[in-house]
Amino acid sequence: MAIKAVRGVRDILPSETGKWQRVEAAARRTFEAYGYREIRLPLFERTELFARGIGDETDIVKKEMYTFEDRGGDSITLRPEATAGLLRAYIEHGFQVEPKPVRLGPRRDATASSIRPTWRRSVSPSPPSTPK
Repeated sequence: MAIKAVRGVRDILPSETGKWQRVEAAARRTFEAYGYREIRLPLFERTELFARGIGDETDIVKKEMYTFEDRGGDSITLRPEATAGLLRAYIEHGFQVEPKPVRLGPRRDATASSIRPTWRRSVSPSPPSTPK
């Protein structure tokens, strides 16, 4: 039996990547015109980042997050959403003094019942801005 992609996900093949790159370039130019910069977040975070913000006893933490223990015994979770990771990176790397961070690129939200890549472009502004 041949190994195939997991149900609900698909490969973006070379014949399709040109279209994706054109859309990404247009989005990047638009974001840059408004002073945004790109930030790419890891697909997984420490579980405590989500449990602390959402609460240890919620259904999201107990039933909907894909969590595993790494070799060092730390609890790691495929990020179910990007906001917590974005705020973690914002604080960890001192973006408070930088212009508006942006998340641009593949977004993978994962829950225990659905691990599917979701491709979207989104921005997270700090102060309002106008194009340069």
